Amino acid sequence: MKKPALQCALFMALYYGANAVYQGYISKFYQQSGISGSRLILLLVSFPLLSILSQPLWGWASDRMPRRNVALLITVGASIPLLCLLGLMKGYAGIAIVSCLFALFYPCVQPLGDSLILQSLQESHIPYGRVRLAGSVSYALCSLAAGALLGRNYRAMPWMAAGMLALLFGGALLLPPQAGRPHTRIRGGFWQVFRLPHALPLLGLVMLLQAAMGYFYSYFALHFTSLNGGSGALLGWAYLIGSASEIPFLLLGDRLFDRFGAGRLMLVSAAALTLRFGILALVRSPIAALASQALHGLGFVVMMLCMAKYMSRVAPPALRGSAQAVISMAGYGISRTFGVLAGGFISNRLGSIGAGFGLMAAVCALALIGFAPVFLRLPVLNGKKTKF
Repeated sequence: MKKPALQCALFMALYYGANAVYQGYISKFYQQSGISGSRLILLLVSFPLLSILSQPLWGWASDRMPRRNVALLITVGASIPLLCLLGLMKGYAGIAIVSCLFALFYPCVQPLGDSLILQSLQESHIPYGRVRLAGSVSYALCSLAAGALLGRNYRAMPWMAAGMLALLFGGALLLPPQAGRPHTRIRGGFWQVFRLPHALPLLGLVMLLQAAMGYFYSYFALHFTSLNGGSGALLGWAYLIGSASEIPFLLLGDRLFDRFGAGRLMLVSAAALTLRFGILALVRSPIAALASQALHGLGFVVMMLCMAKYMSRVAPPALRGSAQAVISMAGYGISRTFGVLAGGFISNRLGSIGAGFGLMAAVCALALIGFAPVFLRLPVLNGKKTKF
């Protein structure tokens, strides 16, 4: 493997390892800190809500720095002490303040890292999927390890995640340097991302599917451990199955993307997520929940791989950081805010997290029905014939 690929794969492994610990167990940390009901919803929604502000700002800043790597180092570096502070907090107010500060930096790490990695791999003619595979393997192993090591002491999660982020900072230092364009101006700036070919319908579909994923990432751990036999250690295995399901699509992702394009593949993702959340809504069994995780690769990773690759191909160099930030802002920030709020409201009113998954299954089904006529009529959207 070429040196840039090894550097990028290391970063991916460290980022997704840290994310497995934080994202997989943050709701359990809040629950063990005595936070529930509407307060839990507010904390869970604050993360994607604040990322709506932070992601485009850091994307814009990255594009205009002499070295785009600097923005990534700042966001990773700031996240480490904030996680340590979170581990020290015990009252609701302290946890809420630190969580909000953390949301101004950590959600930006993935789009900033993706932008640097995609550009580096594109220049070296290295398939993105094979490098991203390191992230899936790391997520699987770290999820399993975190489930076993944390046991029932979820209050220790921030310290474990901070340790992983310290390693990630070292990995970020090793990424190939990418020059920014501090003096390059594109008419319309950040908003030009929305004028890229077919960007609006693709973002529209991503937003609906990411709303459902927002509810999943916020409530799956709580749902799984509430099932008869659903332990914290078994939760680690659930995350491992989800990560393992990503592997074939990461290995074949570039070929699938070139042949079928972003729009059509994302329709398949919508169908997979409809089935996945339908199972979680209707079947109260840890075995069924484990089985539903096998749909994660097709439902989530294919969708995000398509968007990242498509935007990287059609966006001009001066907009690439902003393009990845828009994907995260729209898909992660705005959509996941809606998913957590709507799903959390339904689950609170009906007293069932499964009811929220039923709502998310309906959202994915409507997305499939609504966007199928659009993307089936368009040519293959692989970015090869559509340039800005």
